[in-house]
Amino acid sequence: MLREVVDSVNRNLLHAWMFSARARAEVIVLGDNFSSSVQPPRFFREWSAGFYAEAFRRNLRRRQSSAVHVDGLLKGLLSEFSRLGCDAIDAVTPAPMGDLTPRPVPRGSGAADDSLGWCAANRLA
Repeated sequence: MLREVVDSVNRNLLHAWMFSARARAEVIVLGDNFSSSVQPPRFFREWSAGFYAEAFRRNLRRRQSSAVHVDGLLKGLLSEFSRLGCDAIDAVTPAPMGDLTPRPVPRGSGAADDSLGWCAANRLA
């Protein structure tokens, strides 16, 4: 039953994604307020990775970048997001609420204007 509910929610989110994709935005931010305290790596791989991989593939096909909004913990999942095709993490939360230390994003990394709060996923992994 839980699998059916989660799959239904993910299908609806992918359907809603179509509306944001039509906006021709350069970056599509998946606004889950994601935290690995809610979805630890094993849970993420089993229940959420397929959704994110599909959303990232759709964005790539439309030549749009993908970002995930994070409010909280991310250790253990940053490399998962990068492996699945995420281009950026939006709003990495520093300690004490988060568990990563923000690093300067190198110029030319593709992170949104190298702005504070944007960190390229493949640079942090």
